[in-house]
Amino acid sequence: KSYERANKYENRDLELLDFISSQVAIAIARKQAEEALARETARLNAIFEGSSHLMWSVNKRLMLTSFNLEYTELLEQELNVKPQLNFSTESMGFQLVAPNERRPLEDKYKLAFRGKKQHFELELATKQGEQKWLEIYLNPIQSGGIIGEVSGIARDITNLKKYQAELVEAREQAEHSLKVKEQFLANMSHEIRTPMNGVIGMVDLLSDSPLNEDQQDYLQTIRKSSETLLHILNDILDLAKIEAGKMVLHAADIVFEDLLDRLMALFTPIAHQKGNKISYSIDASVPKVVVADETRMLQILSNLTSNALKFTENGTVKISVSAKRITDTTVDLVVRVTDSGIGISPENVKKLFSAFQQLDNSTSKNYGGTGLGLAISREFCKMMQGDIGVESAEGKGSTFWFNVHLAIGDAQKVSSTLKSDRLDISGTLAEVRARILLVDDNATNRKVASQILIKAGCVVETATSGQEAIDRLSKDTAFDLVLMDIQMPEMDGMETTARLKSAQLSIPPIVAMTAYAMKEDRERFLAVGMDDYLAKPIRAQQLIQMVGKWVIAGHAPKEFVADLSNEVVDEEVLKSLSDAVGGDPDFVGSMLKEFIAEAEEQIAASEQAYALNDCKGVQSELHTLKGNSGTLGAAQVHLICEKIELKAKVCEFNHFPEEIDSLKHALVTFKKQITDRFA
Repeated sequence: KSYERANKYENRDLELLDFISSQVAIAIARKQAEEALARETARLNAIFEGSSHLMWSVNKRLMLTSFNLEYTELLEQELNVKPQLNFSTESMGFQLVAPNERRPLEDKYKLAFRGKKQHFELELATKQGEQKWLEIYLNPIQSGGIIGEVSGIARDITNLKKYQAELVEAREQAEHSLKVKEQFLANMSHEIRTPMNGVIGMVDLLSDSPLNEDQQDYLQTIRKSSETLLHILNDILDLAKIEAGKMVLHAADIVFEDLLDRLMALFTPIAHQKGNKISYSIDASVPKVVVADETRMLQILSNLTSNALKFTENGTVKISVSAKRITDTTVDLVVRVTDSGIGISPENVKKLFSAFQQLDNSTSKNYGGTGLGLAISREFCKMMQGDIGVESAEGKGSTFWFNVHLAIGDAQKVSSTLKSDRLDISGTLAEVRARILLVDDNATNRKVASQILIKAGCVVETATSGQEAIDRLSKDTAFDLVLMDIQMPEMDGMETTARLKSAQLSIPPIVAMTAYAMKEDRERFLAVGMDDYLAKPIRAQQLIQMVGKWVIAGHAPKEFVADLSNEVVDEEVLKSLSDAVGGDPDFVGSMLKEFIAEAEEQIAASEQAYALNDCKGVQSELHTLKGNSGTLGAAQVHLICEKIELKAKVCEFNHFPEEIDSLKHALVTFKKQITDRFA
């Protein structure tokens, strides 16, 4: 019994000892947790108080439950109030916000208490009236699944806002400067082109007059100088448009070999003057037709060829074209212009493609130029997804190369640029005695344009102002064309055109003839109702072609006017026809003459049907003529027939007399060329 009793007490002591040990362990763990919590709390307090950001928290009644030193200093500085716990933010923090912003701010707190984090910017109403911006984050604080508080963190973004405002202002100033620059260039272009128009126009007129040998030499000197000045002006305008991002490429199907033939025609005489030989070669892999901006492509080639000839004497200039990465629809063309000239040092190679950089900056200036050609060429190459470069060494010649990424064109759509089947416009103008109203306040411009047109067989009348043009056209609408200057005192050409159009007079086509040469200028002129645009300085042939384009069309709609630039004879169709009959020219000639006679009868029959308002009769006659003309290569006749027939299907005859005149003229032109060829 004594043993059992002792054992019982021993077990009780062990249980007590275990209990005490467990309590000690719990106490130690609690002590360690408290110490860890104290350390973490101290760390968080250090961060909270030492942060450069404003920190605070509020309960659902928007009473402060915590705030740091930055928050305290802000309220003391702006409100002269020292914040305390359980102070209402409405009586403190909200006072820093403009009255109209307080309700939206309260709404953001409500959203945060619903569990939606908030992020926003807020401008403070400081007592000094200085601008002060905060970027604020409101974060819900959950405890037991309930949001009892919301913490706020804010950082001062005043300097960032000022920087952003400065950037906006700098951008606006840059845009304004760019507009000023564009306007200045447009005005300078106008002011330079106006006297240039007089110089070049008079040179063209003078070249057609009897001159002795010395006078011809003087005239050629004037022509070359004016051409050089105009080339420099165009380069500067091109560069300005590229910098402004307003240069646009106008791609179309072109035969690349034709482009090189034109290049040869331009530079072969220049090459011979310096004892040079110039040639080109095209690799068999190069597609015959590519889609490119013909003008800009020729400009790149001209710049490189001109430079090669400039620095080469009694040598060679070779142009080679090859293809890389050809697909079913695209090709990368590589063009190399190699000369045997003086070459370029490595130091000078680095300067080549920078604007206004010239390798010859000496006072003696052996080689002229503005230093713009290669810089502009590089930009054009980039616009065609390519690049440009040079391989050269002093005394060993140079090879300039460029590559461009182009679409492969449709050989069926393109016509060779060297074919001569075009309208004899000057002769036609003389036949019809085209009556032109020339509106320009500049006496020199009137004299130049008048003399060019009078020599081409036109009857020219002039007006010196927009109002005079309106008065003249109000009384007399029998003019075939109006050539309208843009910049005139009191009423400019655009306002004059707009008034004429609004008066609903039966006025002839109006062509802007102006020294404003930017692309956007042309769009402005067409937008006010002008029908076409011709930039000064006016070349005699350009002016005659423009007048012919509208006068020959007999005031036909624009879609018919466009046909006048198409081929009269489709050479490919004619060749296929000849091959089909064994190449017998007599047989082909007789077939075409029979077609012409039948076509004349069909046109006459369609006119008779029109007089009877017989839509089906017009359509039937022209449908047959359309098919025959397409089969026998009368390209222009075919196109015009197609368009008149399409309108005849719905009895739309608003312009039928003018359109049928266009068709007759196209047939006469075709007949003349066929007669000359198969005489």
